[in-house]
Amino acid sequence: QEKWGGAVDLVILVETSSARQTSDERMGNVNNNEGFLAGIRETIKVPNEKVVVVDGKDDALATQKAVTDTLTAYPDSRHILIACLQDGETGGALAAIQASNRSEDVLMVGAGAFMRPMS
Repeated sequence: QEKWGGAVDLVILVETSSARQTSDERMGNVNNNEGFLAGIRETIKVPNEKVVVVDGKDDALATQKAVTDTLTAYPDSRHILIACLQDGETGGALAAIQASNRSEDVLMVGAGAFMRPMS
């Protein structure tokens, strides 16, 4: 809320379809309002139409493509929150952000266990 004054243009939830129940519990979705999405919505109003769920397939390259495609589809979005379920997906999302030159537009969190900051 501090960085953008509560303005969010887009939320990208990177889930792992092979772990559907865990993804839904940790990430949330437009139907259950749990996990990351619930945490975001405690502070910022984010309507369902601003939430995009992509399948990272627990794979960095699949996530990079999915996030790149989503960032390309929303070129005017400047306040983007991304939440990832797995380490590989977090790395793939970071690669997509960097390759798209959208680092200034994005805040990202991951639920993995990296021992150091990624950027």
